[in-house]
Amino acid sequence: MYLIITIRAPLISIKRLDVYQVALTYPFLPPSSIIGSIAFSMSVLGLCEPANCLTYIRNLITHAREFFIKDYRVTFSPFILKRFRKVLEEKRLPKNPDEITKFSDALVREYTYSQRRFIILNIKDKVDIIKEAIFLIERIGDTESLISIEDVREEDAEECNKSINTVMHASRVSNAKGKYTLIKAYDEKGRLENFAVPLYLIGDYYEVGEIECSNSLCVGDAVIPRGDDW
Repeated sequence: MYLIITIRAPLISIKRLDVYQVALTYPFLPPSSIIGSIAFSMSVLGLCEPANCLTYIRNLITHAREFFIKDYRVTFSPFILKRFRKVLEEKRLPKNPDEITKFSDALVREYTYSQRRFIILNIKDKVDIIKEAIFLIERIGDTESLISIEDVREEDAEECNKSINTVMHASRVSNAKGKYTLIKAYDEKGRLENFAVPLYLIGDYYEVGEIECSNSLCVGDAVIPRGDDW
């Protein structure tokens, strides 16, 4: 069973693995981030034990991937965030105004902007429960990456043989033609993998590209490879 999710996502930042203080963001939603957000909502609903929600949802969802539609683009821009993280670290508030500066620090974090973003889920079981959890997702990414769910619908797969517009394992695109970017991220099971993302960089934004691949399936507006190893 496939679910197609449409989200409203004004600002999203998911820090790339290869950066530290200047927190550059992924231009796409890594599968692990999508799975983590659903697992959190399942926990809030009491549908699983908090310590086991991640394992539980990983056994229900085989694929959690973002896909891209030609009319949209992903822009990005850096922001300077000032935070009082030492309040949490020391578990106390500043004693006087002079101490405030010692409690605060600043970091540069990059955010992406897109009017809407789209996710396809391949689900093995418990579709109704997962739907309920999806509507409670508040964020995907860091604390400021708030989203709202606009639509969740079930779709069937049909043969179409179009170019892929969905994030997929790089192992499936060896020597493939098209316009896409290779990026390392964590998959649904928490494994570090190389992904082919159908986006390409132009200046300060990513334009939607495609991955030419035979034997593709259309699931609503998502185009995915045939088989389970994508």
